[in-house]
Amino acid sequence: MESCELPQQVMRKVRRRLLPHLFLMAFMCYLDRSNVAFAALEMNAALKISDAEYGTGASSFFLGYALCGVPSSLLVIRVGIARGLALVLIIWGATSALFALCDSAFAFLALRFVLGIAESGFFPSLLAYLTLWFTEGEIGHAYTLGACSATAVAGILGGPFAAAAMYLLDNCLGLPGWRWLFLVEGGLTVLLGLLSLFSLPSSPAAAQFLTASERDWLHSRQATENVKRATTGAPSLRAALCNRTIASLAVLYALWNTGYYAFIFFLPLVLQSSPSAAALGTLGVALLSTLPYICATFAMIWVARHSDRTGERRMHIFGACWVGGGALLGCATVQAFLSSTGGFAPRLALLSLAAAGLWSLYGPFWSYPTTVLDATQAAAGFASINSLGNLGGLCGPYLLGAIKQHTGSFAAGMAVLAVLQLLAGLLALAMPGKAPPASYSQLTEMTMVSADGVSETTNYSARCSEMQDNSTCSDPQI
Repeated sequence: MESCELPQQVMRKVRRRLLPHLFLMAFMCYLDRSNVAFAALEMNAALKISDAEYGTGASSFFLGYALCGVPSSLLVIRVGIARGLALVLIIWGATSALFALCDSAFAFLALRFVLGIAESGFFPSLLAYLTLWFTEGEIGHAYTLGACSATAVAGILGGPFAAAAMYLLDNCLGLPGWRWLFLVEGGLTVLLGLLSLFSLPSSPAAAQFLTASERDWLHSRQATENVKRATTGAPSLRAALCNRTIASLAVLYALWNTGYYAFIFFLPLVLQSSPSAAALGTLGVALLSTLPYICATFAMIWVARHSDRTGERRMHIFGACWVGGGALLGCATVQAFLSSTGGFAPRLALLSLAAAGLWSLYGPFWSYPTTVLDATQAAAGFASINSLGNLGGLCGPYLLGAIKQHTGSFAAGMAVLAVLQLLAGLLALAMPGKAPPASYSQLTEMTMVSADGVSETTNYSARCSEMQDNSTCSDPQI
């Protein structure tokens, strides 16, 4: 009879050694994506970048990301996943630093496209790296801790980081603060990539933080896991999209993503558009931009737990979309009628409420497919939903920037994004019924989802019963 003590001990060491490092890598990735929004507070005026051009540039990232995701991931695997991840960081960090040399709107658009190519292999390769260390049932939790949580933390810390870099380094060596923001963030990413070349173990066999017996156990377990994965067929994208529920979820996710990414890339600019923001300056706007992300973090956690506790998904999705859409519509109204008198405080309050709604969708949305689909359909569905949903990231920033350029205000663009969120909520109501209620404390099956839509289902009680016969086994999570 095999004891659970060794597996728990080994996996505790693995999580403590690897997940903080992977979290830091994912944090720099999200920080890189969001910092352009803060740089735009000064960059757009300096380079004479119009709102439409900025929105197009923000969207062009996703074009490069979509086109090169697969080849980039294959290249990382060819050179070795650990080494490849480090090289991806170095390349995207160097590309991000090159934004400091931007001298025109065209250079901005071109570099955004190249940055999308540079980052495209990161998250798929990170997931592939986790398969070297974790079983199918453990990957979801590890990916959540190592990547998903980084999006909220980057949102909270991104504003103060950008404010500090742009304020403290402004005119240092004759360079404006927004150029220093790109140099500092890109430089830190390159340093992390160089560190990862030497500190990120390539496989369990090379893990010096484990003892010889621990390495042997983990290597043997993962070899068995790889055989199991190799014998599992992967459903096709076409078959997945023939499922009405998966197709509906993909459309819903795309509608939601239009508002989500437009929010990320335009939040500081929307706040800056208030006449009363002039008294705050770039530093004040950047710092206050943190408030919506703080609200989003607490709301996301509370809604996910409440959805798990009740076992209900559809109404939680509907509520998240309608809270987000309603708040965006309210902000559009403030933009339209208080644009000349200020309205900074109600604008910030409504944007905080919008962020709470937008981010609250994560938990119930990615848990929903497992309640109405079998395991095979769900596996194909997650990839399909994520792939098509990213079209919203391509469209949302472009729409908001283009409409702002033509109307001179964010009001109409935010109203369009609000309507898309409301439509996403209505689509949620049209989908099949809810999961059976379950007590949150009694849940043994947990769906763990990343910010990019990667999901795994973890059943710890099943895993423990496989590991030993009649002995007790505690939850191995930290």
